[in-house]
Amino acid sequence: GATLTDFAENLRADFETPRDVRLSSENGIQLITAQKAKGSEWQAVILPFLGRDIRSPAPRYPSLIKMPGSGETLVALSKEDPSDELKKARTLAERQEIQRLLYVATTRARHTLVVAIDRELFLDSKGALSTRAQLTLLGDEKNPEQFDELAETPETCRLTLAARLEEQAQADDLISVPSEIDPQSARKARQRAADFVHKFNPSAYDPELTPEVAEDIIGTVATRVPIKSAADTPATLYGRWWHSLFQQIQWRSRIDEADVLFQKFLAISPDRRRSTTEWKLVRASLAGDSMLKQFLSGENARINTEFPFAWRIDEQACVEGVIDLLILDGDNNRCLLVDWKTNRIKPEEEEQLRQRYRPQIAAYWKAVSEITKYEVTAGIFATATGQFVTYEANELETEWARLRSLPPDQLSSLAASLWDA
Repeated sequence: GATLTDFAENLRADFETPRDVRLSSENGIQLITAQKAKGSEWQAVILPFLGRDIRSPAPRYPSLIKMPGSGETLVALSKEDPSDELKKARTLAERQEIQRLLYVATTRARHTLVVAIDRELFLDSKGALSTRAQLTLLGDEKNPEQFDELAETPETCRLTLAARLEEQAQADDLISVPSEIDPQSARKARQRAADFVHKFNPSAYDPELTPEVAEDIIGTVATRVPIKSAADTPATLYGRWWHSLFQQIQWRSRIDEADVLFQKFLAISPDRRRSTTEWKLVRASLAGDSMLKQFLSGENARINTEFPFAWRIDEQACVEGVIDLLILDGDNNRCLLVDWKTNRIKPEEEEQLRQRYRPQIAAYWKAVSEITKYEVTAGIFATATGQFVTYEANELETEWARLRSLPPDQLSSLAASLWDA
């Protein structure tokens, strides 16, 4: 009759908590994905949902994938391009990634590993398990030997059992009878159970409701949110190409090394002439005395690309998103927040672009400021002009106050207007 919390407490009584894991509560269970668990360890690890069907997200285009064995790189510019050979390579790569994640998950336990064999929960209408389920990999002869050594029945640990028996001997009553809940507490519980957290996506904030030409909308929503019913456009492909390039750049490297990387990416650009023209502008900004270069000069500055975050505003609302580039300068308690914009604009249209994305940057700025307690410099980098356009702190604070005053349904309308435009 012991709960998972009791189990964790007993283990902590016998072993020191690993220094590489920070617990937010001494009386809680930590939930974490296999992707984020790499490099961390716990005394006990429980792996559920191994029988579920794992579906990979829709591929982004342009797409690069290496052929297994030969190492040959295949390129697909759109979803109509992939050949049978590329599809086969992508399927194998996805399966290998599932194998790697399973290996990480099964090697995080220092003391006790529990694998939930939940096959029956995830069978399809024909009683078969998905070929993409991680349970299918436990018997795969290509996997490490520890999979074959897993016991099918629980094994009693002497140290854990001794700690549990000692606790039972000291307890006056092993079964606690819950007290009766008074009507007022019951009503409050029902009301709280009906509440849902409102999640706001800052990259979808847009102060303007005027429709735009589809080619001009290449913001973070178009590059990150795959909509199955919407076909790729030259604009979205071009925006994704730039984001992929920026994600691969080593920001502390020399500018000529960035040139080499650009030339490799240029081969798969949806618009090579435009990419070449804009790269000259971006290159000049990176090589010059820019805000970006000033933050990168710090010896201990931490560089984060495609940085996901979630900030809790209150009990009923949170802000989440992905920051294109975040540079943290802990020595000076400051950070730089950059969001790439690949809209086709002229130099005199920078202010219009700046106003358009002010709500998004205000939400990013507020979240990072509250999470880090640092002084945050935030702005957008326009590839069309090669300029980093910043926002004043008081301007972003005023914009955030405006956003907080809007009802959730109006925020949703603003987000929809940006995507529909």
